[in-house]
Amino acid sequence: PDRLLKRYPPIVSRQFRFSRVEQTDGGFRIFAEKGRWTRLGVYAVHLSVVLMLAGGLAGSFFGFEGFVNIPEGEATDTIRLRNTGAIHRLDFQIRCDDFNLELYENGAPKEYRSSLSIIEGGQVVKQKDIVVNDPLHYRGINIFQASYGKLPPGSMARKKAIRS
Repeated sequence: PDRLLKRYPPIVSRQFRFSRVEQTDGGFRIFAEKGRWTRLGVYAVHLSVVLMLAGGLAGSFFGFEGFVNIPEGEATDTIRLRNTGAIHRLDFQIRCDDFNLELYENGAPKEYRSSLSIIEGGQVVKQKDIVVNDPLHYRGINIFQASYGKLPPGSMARKKAIRS
């Protein structure tokens, strides 16, 4: 350790801006930093976690979450709120243009996809195919594919989770 202590600190001090040597019971330790900005990384990570928590709280206080079943070819501008069951009217309509269900060989659902259109003033303003975890975003509202279910023969319903 004594020979290494004479050789390594000069090499490290040339490569790094700040270095420090600490003696231990069995030898020594060398600490080095290229710049003091590296210390800000810890604060940036913790600040981002606090901001995510604040965003979640703001969404839970000022946003809403609801569900709606939309048969193929139909449109709606109302949803049922999740916690209260109250009806909430949207400023636009959501139309389900198409629905496709793909199954595994054992009959379990592999993917369900809805082709949705957003309608305002009688005009289609946005279209998107949505699948689970790939929502349609419109005016601060996220429309998720949450599940699918049965309607009268010949049609399928999709339960869309609506969040703002």
